[in-house]
Formats: sequence, structure tokens, C-alpha cells
Amino acid sequence: MRYQQWQGLITSGIFSFGKAHLTYIHKGKGSWKHEALSTEAALDAGNEVFNWQPSFLESHWKRFHEALIAHRSYVMEELLPKYNIQVADFKSERLQYLPDCTPA
Repeated sequence: MRYQQWQGLITSGIFSFGKAHLTYIHKGKGSWKHEALSTEAALDAGNEVFNWQPSFLESHWKRFHEALIAHRSYVMEELLPKYNIQVADFKSERLQYLPDCTPA
């Protein structure tokens, strides 16, 4: 996985901040998602309901996802258009299917 390549580079000391040892827990106990939502599930069903916890607002998991959204928005709405590059963005909008309105 990509994160393992990054971990290897960080451990080797290739970056200006020197060597560092990081751990990453994708899902389950000890993961950012577990800390934010108290879930230990290895897979998401998509219909989960989580209890509100005030600590969620300051969680690494929430802040990471906010950063992803901000980065994606910048690339799609500012950076690429600056160079006249257009990208179809089908993931950001849910398609709504309307009933067939064709006259009989």
C-alpha cells in the first residue's frame, strides 16, 4: 500500500526533518477512526449510525478528512482551471434521476 512506501521513506530519513518512526492503523482499535467514532469494524457497511461525542470535533480522523476535501477542492476548482485543464468530477455530486417526462 502507498502508506507503507511513505513510512519507509520517513523511517530512512530522506526528508528534512530526519528519521522518524510512525505507526499506522488503517481501521479497528487504535485507529483514528476508532478514536473518533468508537468503531472497531474492519469493513464499512455504509449504513452505520454513530453516537455523538464532543471529542469528534477535534479528532485526527475528522481533521484529516476535512483536509482531503480542501485539497481536492483546490486542485479541481483552482489549480487545474488555472492551466485550462478540465476534469470531469462525478464523485462530488450525486446524480438525481428524474422520472421520464417524455410526452406520450
